[in-house]
Amino acid sequence: MTAKLTRKEKKLLFKDARHYLRDKDYINAADVYARVGKLKKAQKLFLKGEAFLRAGEIALQRQKPLEAAEIYDQSGLFMQAATAYEKAGKLAEFKQMLYKQAQHYLDDQKQFLAAEMFEKAGDLMKAAKLYHDSGFLDKATSLYLEKGTSMEAATAMEEYLHHEFRDMSPKELKARVLKCAQLYLEHNKPEKAITLCKHFNFKKEAARILQEKGQWQEAVTLLKENNEIMAAVTLLREHNADKEADLLEADHLVNEGELVKAAELCSQQGQNSLAAGYFSDAGEYEKAALHYEKEEQFQLAAQNFQQAGNLEKALAHFKLSGNIAEASKIAEQLEYFQSAAELYLELGQFMLAGLNYKKAGLENDAISCFQQVATSSDHYFQAQELIIDHFLEQDLEDIAAKKLFDLLSNQKVNKRTVGSFYRLATILENQGKLKEAFLHFENIVSFDINFKDSMERLKKLRLTVQDKNDEIRAG
Repeated sequence: MTAKLTRKEKKLLFKDARHYLRDKDYINAADVYARVGKLKKAQKLFLKGEAFLRAGEIALQRQKPLEAAEIYDQSGLFMQAATAYEKAGKLAEFKQMLYKQAQHYLDDQKQFLAAEMFEKAGDLMKAAKLYHDSGFLDKATSLYLEKGTSMEAATAMEEYLHHEFRDMSPKELKARVLKCAQLYLEHNKPEKAITLCKHFNFKKEAARILQEKGQWQEAVTLLKENNEIMAAVTLLREHNADKEADLLEADHLVNEGELVKAAELCSQQGQNSLAAGYFSDAGEYEKAALHYEKEEQFQLAAQNFQQAGNLEKALAHFKLSGNIAEASKIAEQLEYFQSAAELYLELGQFMLAGLNYKKAGLENDAISCFQQVATSSDHYFQAQELIIDHFLEQDLEDIAAKKLFDLLSNQKVNKRTVGSFYRLATILENQGKLKEAFLHFENIVSFDINFKDSMERLKKLRLTVQDKNDEIRAG
């Protein structure tokens, strides 16, 4: 607050004013008159000096808002004019000034500022469109909504989302996307709503819209993509797509580790191979095997019966699958020796076939198989020894000896043949062919001094042979 001027001070100021006026310095003269309280005179002088802003301010000081408004209007100060008209309660004129200011901004390509003027004037549509055009999309959206033009609001909001989504929190983004989608739905534009939700990965919400629109298959696809599996299952069941629902739920249960439940659902829908696989993984081998059997997958059925300990069925299914090798092993394990022998025979495994015939008490069949063992086979010597055993059991020692001679004719004593040489030596000893027996036992001991009782037999034979030699010399 300025101190009150004395009469002397006023006199000096008036003198200054007259001096300014003589020089046509109207603005400084007006300032002097304003200081001494001569506001009306000051206002006129400001006008004369074209200081319209100051003139308007003085008019407002004089409580003459209309005069101020007219001054501002005439001088192109539309914003100040609008404020003065508003103060005077002249709302129509207030809006008119805002329109003039807005046009002024538009002429200068200042769309945002023009939009603000239209907004203040209450022309929300013009303001919204200008905000929209100038890229202030959030502001445009708000005004479109306030005006009730929701389609334009949705368009602006979608543009805003595409431009600004990176700066939004997940919660804000979701709220805005769903609001925009709702606006599209209000204008019967579900495709736009769905596209928007999918674009921002709100697939569950897009699925809900699709469902409401009757496109439940597409809704199911989106729910699956969003890993809303049980929601998709429920929707499928609502539309009687039970098979697809069961298989989808089964897949979900597998991921949850509920293999048996998954298998039961697959079985219910006739998907036996899937059911079998899940039962097998869950350790329910018997159930797995039965389901593989339904699909004539006999090899897998056999393997699962075997895992379940059901060897009878495993054997039958290995046969059905053509897996004779496994079938023969199972038959032998079950002590079905004749059956095992016949299966080994199919495979050309004569040694194993012979051994199983022998276990089955079918000696002649066993010998027939042993006789077919190839000389190149690792089992040849064993097969021949078993044949020789047979001859010995039949008291056909001469034939056994001949067989051994043939077997060992070109052989030396080694780890593989030592047993056969021992048998030959023993037979020869029994036949009284002591010198020959002695020589074979001698070779055996040279190879392995501890082989059975070869050393004792050799010592005994040496004495016997020596005695005989002595008898021959004495005679």
